[in-house]
Amino acid sequence: MVAKRRLKSSSQKQKKSVKKNKNNGKAIDPITFSVILNRFNTIATEMSSTMERTAWSSIISISHDFSCAIYDVQHRQVCMFDALPVHTNSLHVVLKEIAKAFEGDIHEGDVIVCNDPYSGNTHVGDFVTACPVFYKGKHLFWSVTKGHQLDCGAYVPTSVPAAATDVWQEGLQLPPIKFYKKGVPQEDVIRMYLANIRFKDWLYGDLMAQLGSIWTGQKRILELLDKYGVADLERYTEAILITRISVQPLKFELCRTVNIMGILGWIVTVKEQQIFIFTQKSLLKGIWYMLISRVHQNKVLAQTTAVLL
Repeated sequence: MVAKRRLKSSSQKQKKSVKKNKNNGKAIDPITFSVILNRFNTIATEMSSTMERTAWSSIISISHDFSCAIYDVQHRQVCMFDALPVHTNSLHVVLKEIAKAFEGDIHEGDVIVCNDPYSGNTHVGDFVTACPVFYKGKHLFWSVTKGHQLDCGAYVPTSVPAAATDVWQEGLQLPPIKFYKKGVPQEDVIRMYLANIRFKDWLYGDLMAQLGSIWTGQKRILELLDKYGVADLERYTEAILITRISVQPLKFELCRTVNIMGILGWIVTVKEQQIFIFTQKSLLKGIWYMLISRVHQNKVLAQTTAVLL
């Protein structure tokens, strides 16, 4: 009886998952799948190249402290290229806050920015720019960048004031706010932003670089929609996301808690590969240590992965 109940429960779950799968009933062509997947990856690559080549400050153009990505309307990451995990692992949270802040007021041509840590952003120094991608009146994707600013109006000329005792000392905080409305720049808002930061010329150049990057992503997505249409691109995007989820490990096994040179965390086995997971308190120290050298302990940390919990 127990076995029958389990089989029945499993069957019901499978039926539900089939209903949720938009690709059900229509085959996914592997060639088209591969072409669209690589088109998405190429879009992210071009966005990153645009950002790198047009930015004014060295922190973006040389240090490459930025990330570019495309998300679907449900805030799921479709593609990114050479991005920072700490950026892309949190961008969907910022997008959700942006969508929540402007629910019912998101239009074609909008550009929404945010650097507010309490809106899901990493820290005040990281500046998010996002534009919705509409096709024939339907909102389908988001084109997003996040770039580290040279200055954000802190009490000292930096975007990472180490002696700050609260977030207000770190600089100007921008909750989700529109810099462009329906394609029209909000000059007063942009002037307000620039009036509260140092190195205005450089940071205005970086802002334009980020806008150029998201507009490049928007343009390429529209070209992809022109070629494949809304229905097919949505179907293949869903297939890409499902495929990526299906290849992710489903079993996590905690091996032991470790303390490596003051870096607290856990050794976790994921599909027979052991990785190190930092605690929040030791995250920065862990990243700094990883920059100095690879962490090795009994050959289990040859490939180290940092995950923020």
